[in-house]
Amino acid sequence: MRPAGSLDPASWKRELREELRHIFSGSTYQPILEQCTAIHQQVLKGRVFVALHMHAGDGNVHTNIPVNSDNYEMLQQAYRAVIASCNWRRTWAA
Repeated sequence: MRPAGSLDPASWKRELREELRHIFSGSTYQPILEQCTAIHQQVLKGRVFVALHMHAGDGNVHTNIPVNSDNYEMLQQAYRAVIASCNWRRTWAA
């Protein structure tokens, strides 16, 4: 189990899935477990990763954010990541 007060995200596979299977055991609760799995799959497909590529010679920083164009929330999250990275660059360069 995770330490009390931990701010790290919980792991679905290591911490939550088995615990929920014990809590919601039996066929009556199977739809709940299926919905939890479906939600987890949605979260995985909607994660936004930001890759920063830097060139040593000229100091340029290039941002690469792969997104699923049919996922509006993912596009918005990627947009917010771009804005945040631009703000970070400004504060870092100052």
